[in-house]
Amino acid sequence: MDSHLDFLRRFNRERRELALRVIEDCFPSSVKVWRPAGGFLLWVELPPSADMERVYQTALNEKVAFCPGAAFYTSQEQEVAAMRLNCSRPSEEALVKGLQVLGRLLNERERA
Repeated sequence: MDSHLDFLRRFNRERRELALRVIEDCFPSSVKVWRPAGGFLLWVELPPSADMERVYQTALNEKVAFCPGAAFYTSQEQEVAAMRLNCSRPSEEALVKGLQVLGRLLNERERA
């Protein structure tokens, strides 16, 4: 069990670091990424004016999924311009491609 846990820790750390590098390269500078000490989930905050539903639907149309941040709040009235990204599930190639798509969509949104 210990060797499997060591493998998972290394695997998740490598994927998380890869995702952080791609986000730094591709996402607008206006986003804030919370860098966890461990794990494989990233929390990304966008400017409050971001239309998360539009970003979410546009990303889904390009076969890229993320969990909108509003799912983690108890109040439906609260506007949440954030997303949770899972770095462990997709292959490395799919992770990079998906983050590049999200970066392009977010950059397009900022220019509009």
